[in-house]
Amino acid sequence: MLLAFKRAPNIDRNRSRTQFLPLFCLCLALMVLGILIYLRISASHLVPFYDPISYVHKAKNFWDAVNAGSFINPLNLYPQVRPPGTILISYPFGFSEDFHGYAFRSVFFPILLFVAALWIVASPECKKRSEQWLLSSLCLAMATLPLFYHFEPNPEFYDLNYFGLVDTFFTGVAALAVSLIIRGAVQMSGVYTVLGILASAFTLLIKPAALLVMALIGFVWVVYVAAPLLSSGVAYLQDKRVRRYIGMGMAAFAFVYGVVLLACFSSQYYSTVNIEFGIQSIAIAKRVSTVDWLPLLIYIIRPTIGWHWLVLLVLALAGSVRLKRPKEWRPVRGALDIFSAGAILIAGMWFWIIYTWITQVRYLFPFVLMAITVCFPRIVLSCSALSTRYKNVLKGFLIIPFFLILVLLHFPNSPISVQHWLGIDLTAGSFYAELQQSGRLIERARTEGRDTVVYCPTAGMSFPCDAFICAGGYHKLLRLELPSLVGLGPIDWSRDSVLRFSEIAASDYVIFEPVKDSALRKKYLSLKTIPDFTQEILVFEAWLTDAGEAQGLAVESESAIRLLKVVNPLSFSNALEALKSAYQWGTVFQTANPLTWIDRRTAEETVAAFQGNQKSIRFGEGLLLQGVEVVRTAGCLRFDFVWESTREQMLEYRTNITLRDSKQCILYQTTAWQDVGKRKVEKGSLWRNVIEISTIAFVDQTLATAEVLVTIPPDGYFPAEGAPDGANGQLIIPLPQ
Repeated sequence: MLLAFKRAPNIDRNRSRTQFLPLFCLCLALMVLGILIYLRISASHLVPFYDPISYVHKAKNFWDAVNAGSFINPLNLYPQVRPPGTILISYPFGFSEDFHGYAFRSVFFPILLFVAALWIVASPECKKRSEQWLLSSLCLAMATLPLFYHFEPNPEFYDLNYFGLVDTFFTGVAALAVSLIIRGAVQMSGVYTVLGILASAFTLLIKPAALLVMALIGFVWVVYVAAPLLSSGVAYLQDKRVRRYIGMGMAAFAFVYGVVLLACFSSQYYSTVNIEFGIQSIAIAKRVSTVDWLPLLIYIIRPTIGWHWLVLLVLALAGSVRLKRPKEWRPVRGALDIFSAGAILIAGMWFWIIYTWITQVRYLFPFVLMAITVCFPRIVLSCSALSTRYKNVLKGFLIIPFFLILVLLHFPNSPISVQHWLGIDLTAGSFYAELQQSGRLIERARTEGRDTVVYCPTAGMSFPCDAFICAGGYHKLLRLELPSLVGLGPIDWSRDSVLRFSEIAASDYVIFEPVKDSALRKKYLSLKTIPDFTQEILVFEAWLTDAGEAQGLAVESESAIRLLKVVNPLSFSNALEALKSAYQWGTVFQTANPLTWIDRRTAEETVAAFQGNQKSIRFGEGLLLQGVEVVRTAGCLRFDFVWESTREQMLEYRTNITLRDSKQCILYQTTAWQDVGKRKVEKGSLWRNVIEISTIAFVDQTLATAEVLVTIPPDGYFPAEGAPDGANGQLIIPLPQ
């Protein structure tokens, strides 16, 4: 059989005891690397934030359930959007408030998994001691790929990767799975194949995107197993061992994949709610991030693979084409490697550029490392074909980046320029001042006995602000019963990303990075038209930089970021209204931020355009609801109220909204101030309130009605005119489907 694979020869049991020396030295080098990574990360003060907080939450809930002696399907534990496989990287031995172990594992374990994958797939081709030393050097070189070395976020790098994310863990498991599958297929080993299938299925318990990875690994197995049919035809299947192996492999794929897929799709992990949330999040991210993929692709090569390793990989693969192969290295193997790696990269590029969020390059990681793993045996053989002299030079070249990273890890103040050249970010111990600011505010919230709401216009876009906000979220997670700071921002993955002045006005504090360049600040404030979200942020931060007592604000604390306290809600609300009227804003902004105080003509025109019959409804003796419209958009219910005061009064009321399903079960409740400033209004005053409610959590349920009640704190209310018996004075509004 010309294209059939030859089984790897049995290991000679009489080899010298030093046969494992290359592998031992590789493990020793990785141990030193791990120690230095741990010491570097131990200097970090930055608590997990954003995605990592949700992984912490998952692990905490899991271990709380274990300690309570109750069994709950880990796939159904909150947050259900995070699968339980992430617990192996976050808190595998029990929950702890110390996050450093989690941060260390999120960086180091993926390196170990990837190196193991490379050794497994290439070691059968390295019979000679010199080839094994070369293999060890190549594995060390691949252990220095830049994508593994991103610690704390650093504003000096355009880097959206940091410790605590599980993408590199997912990537390492995917690389290990494809290496086991290939070795199992080449050697027709049931053990390697089953282990590869288990690792492949496990990826789905780490990231939902693993569905594509699982499909690709199945595809790779089919390609490698079916390739001999091209030369031998049906005769290939006459070998009983071949038939037994193929049957075992197919059964293992069907059983393992079937069990994992059934478990995931019958749980809340792959529920309609989570799927809809993922789709909506990606859609919002794409609207916010309008970048060209080609320049971005060129830019991200440095922090992902590194130009130095990309050149080496390309040269090695090119050299392998002209390589004089050993007898057992059949031409079909090289073709299969190139074909399979190409298919993986094409699928990965499609997934990254077309389907997901292009600025998040971490979505491409698993496909890049899987492709490298598939081609690694060819790379090793290509380098082995060099003369002894050039081979020794190559070994030295390969380990230089490894020792350079060791040196950079050892010294706390590693040169940023060297890190940038290597495409890595070893930052640790930053954002200390911002965390101190956050800590003081958390202590104040606990002293006052209530959560403090902090609005951040650049939440998710400013590392210092994110560190401040997420410290509150982390402390709240650890002590749910204690008050903390609650962060709000314009991006919540269920609505259009836009500054909502009503939410800003209702906050206790505002945190932002001041625009300290006066010329730049003047430039932003002199704009007349604000067409998009990016411009909104720039103008608003410039305005906040100059804001003070006249706008109802006072500086609470300052580092790289400024914390403003809302000392006069009425003045702050009026200032935001003036800012709203000072510019020509974009359509999305105007929809989310209609003018609050309106004249009668505007009120009549607005109500006339409303759909529905909920108009001219009295609420007690103080308010008249001129009209309300409920609009259902992707992921959101938007309530647009037009109110009129029927007497002179202090506007200190709240609008309560209760959502019910078709069985009249309560699904959600929320409340909002009629006027954050609680101003005194005259009889006949007219104003407009917009309240938006995310519906992502209800996509698998039928929202039937909304109940509206105007409350008078602390425990009074205005009953709605014509409210049905048993409705407790609430206005019943049918919801659009």
